[in-house]
Amino acid sequence: MDMEKKVSKLWIAKAAAAFLAALIVVEFMDRSFLAVSIIEAVLYFLTLFTGYKYGVATGAVMGAACGLVQTVRMESLAPLGIFCVIGALAGIFNGLGKAGSSIGFAAAAVGIGAVYAPEFLSGQAPEMVTGILLFFILPKGLTRVEQVKKTAVHKEEFMCSYEEWSAWKLKEISESFTGLARSFAFCCQGESENADVDWKGRFMESREAVVAQFHELGNILEEAAGQITDVTDVTGQMENMMKHALKEHRIRPEKMLVLEHGDSRQEAYITMRSENGRCVTSKDLAETLSSETHRRWRPAADSRAVIGRESRTVKFEEDTEFLMLHGIARAVKNEENLSGDTFAFTNLPMGRVLLCLSDGMGSGQAAFAESETVIDLAEQLLEAGFSAEAAVKLINSVLLLRGEEQKPTTLDLCMVDLYSGACELVKLGAAATFIKRGKSVEILQTEALPIGMFREVTPIALENNLTDGDMIIMMTDGILEAFAEVDKEGVLREMIAEYDGMNTKELANHILKKAIEQTKIPRDDMTVLVAGIWKR
Repeated sequence: MDMEKKVSKLWIAKAAAAFLAALIVVEFMDRSFLAVSIIEAVLYFLTLFTGYKYGVATGAVMGAACGLVQTVRMESLAPLGIFCVIGALAGIFNGLGKAGSSIGFAAAAVGIGAVYAPEFLSGQAPEMVTGILLFFILPKGLTRVEQVKKTAVHKEEFMCSYEEWSAWKLKEISESFTGLARSFAFCCQGESENADVDWKGRFMESREAVVAQFHELGNILEEAAGQITDVTDVTGQMENMMKHALKEHRIRPEKMLVLEHGDSRQEAYITMRSENGRCVTSKDLAETLSSETHRRWRPAADSRAVIGRESRTVKFEEDTEFLMLHGIARAVKNEENLSGDTFAFTNLPMGRVLLCLSDGMGSGQAAFAESETVIDLAEQLLEAGFSAEAAVKLINSVLLLRGEEQKPTTLDLCMVDLYSGACELVKLGAAATFIKRGKSVEILQTEALPIGMFREVTPIALENNLTDGDMIIMMTDGILEAFAEVDKEGVLREMIAEYDGMNTKELANHILKKAIEQTKIPRDDMTVLVAGIWKR
């Protein structure tokens, strides 16, 4: 409560000081020089200077004060809003230096004035330019940007115990399902109010699928509980080594939690700050930790990239055995502006990567909307922890519940574990997938129908183990159907085997080019997704 009072008094003082400064300007400088209003020039200067030096909030306060003065002088409310906005923008762009802040300041004033108050804008250019020039001639010492300390700290910034980690894991699952709910709500938009009876009928038809999802939810929670109980706190074993590594960068660790999973893979949460105020990247810290602990560490993708003088928590995780790069090549059906194919290359939790392709029925906007929905739901479900089989069944249920005419959509999923190289594929109505290993090419395909057609869907999972240098080639049927031969897969297998390079983008373009050569123009949407896996 005391802190809130202090903050409140501080802002009142700032506002009062800003308003007082504006009044002093009006009182003592109400004269013109060379057709330039000194009052207005100084008001622009004060707004720009304050926003640049003290940031967005203080710039907006000063802008409001100066705008109020102009409002009284001009008997118009327009200056109040304009000055408030340009003061805030001066603070937003202060990271670009005096020139960047001034350009943003002037552009905002001209843009807002031209749209909402052209009568105010006319005749203001000399005063604005004069104010900016005054700002530029100030010495650097006076215009040095003030760094405002942040007082708000998120709880996860200081996670330091196994119990807090467990709660965080459950919160992570909860957030995944919240996002999933938003996706489902979006998919069900557009239902007619008069379709209530029809919707109930369709829901009853899919009741088995709904029940199955409750079972899957139970499996997910059981797996989450298993992840929590299968983790050991090894902070005591690793703490001294990690502190020694951080000391090399003059980083002071304040709290530390190191966990080891059942597969011996570790993750670490370290709350720390720089002792001398110098910024150090999380990547540099990970390299030093790797040398000291003889484990390959990396900062988590969603973790902080830089450590400075303020305490921050960074999550480090053991790097994967493999890395994966991908390339994409696409062509839109002739006389269409938008492809009906959608693809995704997404990093999943636990060191997995998702490659996904979907081909909507037909072409153009309608086909794109269908395939985009399928890909979006697949990403959300797999990130939330659903198995590939359960994800496919739930997506099928959602498509059937939408109440529109049946629009079959293909789904081609491939998940790769970058720790082990294990690969799982699920294909529904999708074209064959090819795995290239040197000169050898393996064809993977199933006879499963596209999703969104029937209530029952039985996905078949194909498994494979990838090694260093392997490539996965996925494509939509527009590529396969371009070849006139009966054994289309065989033709593509030979073409892929003959390719000697290791560039995924180059191989994708090569396949697309050969397919278009068969028909001269794209007679269907064409997409090729190539991913290569290499040892680190």
